[in-house]
Parts: sequence; C-alpha cells; structure tokens
Amino acid sequence: MIPEVDMPGHFYAALQALPELRDPAEQGQYQSVQGFPNNSLNPAHEPVYRFVETVVDAVLELFPAAIFHLGADEVPLAAWSGSPLALDLLEQLAGPQMRRKHEAQFNQLGNHHGADEIEGSPTAILQAHFIKRVHAYITQKGARTGGWEEAAHGDAVSKEHSYVIGWRNVEVNAALAERGFDIVVSPGQRYYLDMANGASWAEPGAGWAGWSGPRETYEFEAREGFSSEGLKHLLGVQSCIWSESMTDRAIFDRLVFPRLSAVAEAGWTLPEHKSWDRFASMAGLMPIMYGHWASE
Repeated sequence: MIPEVDMPGHFYAALQALPELRDPAEQGQYQSVQGFPNNSLNPAHEPVYRFVETVVDAVLELFPAAIFHLGADEVPLAAWSGSPLALDLLEQLAGPQMRRKHEAQFNQLGNHHGADEIEGSPTAILQAHFIKRVHAYITQKGARTGGWEEAAHGDAVSKEHSYVIGWRNVEVNAALAERGFDIVVSPGQRYYLDMANGASWAEPGAGWAGWSGPRETYEFEAREGFSSEGLKHLLGVQSCIWSESMTDRAIFDRLVFPRLSAVAEAGWTLPEHKSWDRFASMAGLMPIMYGHWASE
C-alpha cells in the first residue's frame, strides 16, 4: 500500500487545525477548484517543513513500501499571492518581475474551467521550491517520492528517485516519459471511475474530463504515443475513484463495474490480445454487489 499525503495543496483541514503553519501576515483569499479557501502549505514558512518532516517520518514508519506520495496537484494559481513571506521568496528565486506578476493574482479566483494550469507561473516556482525540499528529505530517508504530474514542473523531483502520475489528459503521459520520468498512466478521460459512463443527462457521475463507457475504457491503450525509449519509463496504469458522485451503492456499482475490470485487463494485456467481444461476454459474471444488497 502506498499512502498519499497531498501537499502543498489540498491541506485545508490541517491548516485549520494548526494555524501556526500559515504566514501570520498573509492577507486575501484564494480557492481550490473544490472551493476550499487558502488551502495550501506555504513554501516560505519554516514551521511548515518541520511539520512535513514529522509527517514523512511517521508515514514511512507505518508503511513499508519506502515510497511517499506527496501529491502536488491542484494548487490554485493565486496561492500565496497575499503572503509577504512567499512573495519575498519568489523574488529571491525568480526576480522582482515575477513577484509583481504574482502580486497581481491577489484575491483573484481562478478555476473557471477546472483546476488551474500553473506550469510556468510564479505559483509553480514556489511549489517547485517546496517539492524539491520535501523530495530531498524523502530521498535522504532512503525512500522514493511519488507525485501527480505537477511534481515534475521545474523538474522538482529527481528522475532517479521518483515517479509521477499523469492525470490531466492522454498526451501528458507520453510527454513525461519522453522527458525521462517514470510514469503511471491515469488520464481522467479514461481511468477516473467517477466520470459518467455516457453523455446522457441521466447518467450519474462527474463530467469535467468527459465520459468513458466500458468499451472506451477497455479499448484505451496506455502505451499510445510512447516511443520505445519512453516505454522504458512506463510503470503501469492506475484507476481512480473519487466518491463525491457516488451518493448510494447503486451509483457506485454503475460507475465502478465493469470499468474497473476493464482497466485491470487492459493493464495486463498486450494490445493484440485484447478483445472487447470476449470481455463483454463475461461482464455478466462480474460482481454487481448492489443486487445482493437489494435482495436482503
């Protein structure tokens, strides 16, 4: 088992419980794509690193895989734009022009079309500083760092001691492999099981990445776009389940089965050995657990 402790974003609960992890002079508000305000650990605030190192130590002791997945996804574009500590650090790292660019994000709400794209932004520079420091600590502990694709921004994690998971789209996976990163393929368009099965308005599930029926999921080829050199960095595939759309067991079953089996078979099967007709003929033998609940 490989646990994920997502940072620096997605950290609202801990920041509410431990307000000393915030820059005391920070002003303004930014929001995550899920609507949580000021939810990201500040890369310029030294108490943050003492806290993170304590968490890393505890997790590596609890889980023997010697891998720490630090997340690194979905930091809002305006994160830390009202923090004097972060702005000072940004100026040290990238100069006064980049500082002014980030100051212009103050109290700006992004996420208009999904999670903000931060690559090349002042936010990405600050996050890369944070990731590099945490990654160095994880490596020092003799462990490997895992992260979502954003962990590769600015080559924040070393390619020798990390792997990344591509989630935004199909193309990013091959691109990361070509850059030399070990990659796990997990595009939302095909392998996020909270996405709807079809385009009908009655279909349950999310739609930010489109939809993917069982056949589309089964026939998706994770190797597509990879060169022979890039394939050396393909570690495997990953399916994700985000449960907000799954309001009861029936919806869970409709979203997860048989697509979970489709992902599993596709991950272990060479393209020339795939057969949708054969897979579909066996779908009725796969678990439909809601049926058992309904009969009780």
